[in-house]
Amino acid sequence: MGVESDGDSATTDDVPDVILNSWGVPASLFSPCDETFFAAIDNVEAAGIVCIFSAGNEGPAASSLRNPASRASSPLNAFAVGAVDNAKVVASFSSRGPGGCGFTAIKPDIVAPA
Repeated sequence: MGVESDGDSATTDDVPDVILNSWGVPASLFSPCDETFFAAIDNVEAAGIVCIFSAGNEGPAASSLRNPASRASSPLNAFAVGAVDNAKVVASFSSRGPGGCGFTAIKPDIVAPA
């Protein structure tokens, strides 16, 4: 049946468009390239569901994003959102990139008011 909760593959209104994730694993617990969650995220994205992750609250140091928001193996997976303050400046607590694993992808992908 896959992600089809009603068993009818002709319908799509029973499948989420987006999953928002406000969790992450601190860098001190797993290596920066740990792939524990990658297969699950890849399967969700293969089903057409966008995965969005909070960048984390470990700023202001560079490369302070939590896993899996730090993942940068493609331009589209593990979309990360950081925080800006009232002055529209990256908030001091907001985690920053670049992404881990030797990639130079700019992370977070976007910022929004905290």
